[in-house]
Amino acid sequence: MSWSGTEVIAPRANECKDPKVRDEALLEMRRNPPLMYLTDTETKDLLSKSFLEILPKDVWISKQNNANDNWEAVFIVRGEAFVFKDTEYLELIPKGTLFGVDGPLFQQRYYSVKSGEDCVVMRISKEVVLKSFKQDSKLTLNVARNLMIKHNILGSLITFKTYLRQMKSGQAFSKETLLKYYRDMNSCLHPHANSQELDWKAWLYAIRRLPNNITSTLVFFVTTKHPEILSHPDVSMPIKTSSRPRSIIQTMPGKCVVVLRDLETDLFDIMTNLCIHMVESQKIIRKCRSPLLFKDLISFRSDQAQLLKILKNADLSDEEIKGLNCIWPKNLGENLFNILMHYNNFTIDVLQPMA
Repeated sequence: MSWSGTEVIAPRANECKDPKVRDEALLEMRRNPPLMYLTDTETKDLLSKSFLEILPKDVWISKQNNANDNWEAVFIVRGEAFVFKDTEYLELIPKGTLFGVDGPLFQQRYYSVKSGEDCVVMRISKEVVLKSFKQDSKLTLNVARNLMIKHNILGSLITFKTYLRQMKSGQAFSKETLLKYYRDMNSCLHPHANSQELDWKAWLYAIRRLPNNITSTLVFFVTTKHPEILSHPDVSMPIKTSSRPRSIIQTMPGKCVVVLRDLETDLFDIMTNLCIHMVESQKIIRKCRSPLLFKDLISFRSDQAQLLKILKNADLSDEEIKGLNCIWPKNLGENLFNILMHYNNFTIDVLQPMA
């Protein structure tokens, strides 16, 4: 099967109003999952709000990286279609198949699909698709299962969590590997993780859930059991977090012990926030690497108002500078200085205590 084909036909270009084709569409919807899980009223309503289209052979129905995509889902009423990943042919999909739900849900296409012989499709708008999903319905559960199995949408999340489990098992920690797996998740909490733009809202969220001395901490010792040696008040100093209470102890400048409730969900939570901090710190390091800027930052790091003016000479937009001021409204200079000197050189040891 060849990758070549004509361009994607504009939706609603060749509407089919033949009553026989509409009856055919209704029949296929009623007997094929996941649309078969709709009630009869819902099925007829969905058909009335969708667009039936007759396609010639070898036309792209949907395509990866299509800048003009309006994120419709598509149901094959008659004929067949061919699925490609990048330029590689994967499989044939027959009539009665719903595909492209990744578009309305994620504004992303995992595959390209091209029409075969005698192809009739039903295009379903993003808005109609989203309204069809209801909590705990068979339709929703079936679509979710297919996305998980066929599109492996949780694959990057599983890879990230697996790497955290390896850290828990005592394997060596690599900051580069950890951040690669983190970025691959495309977390909705951190939408600009893979851009050069400073995602100050995500960073603010993370900073409030990390120790208050995060920019001056180099070493984290993560465990679930409070070390007895640290119980003496003269040995350690408790460190607070702004939004999420955690048991964090500074044993010496630059080193903290983090005592979690468990080494599964709690570890995932703090490591995710730490990854947000590392990703955004890398951006700041790149944007503020001018020696002259660094000199001015040192001179005025205690003067918040003057510092905000100095940052206009950095590779930072007004919105990014405003965001930094929101994160550290009183001590931005001190924290920026720490980040630039720290240079993301974290050491993280995760220890599961013996029972």
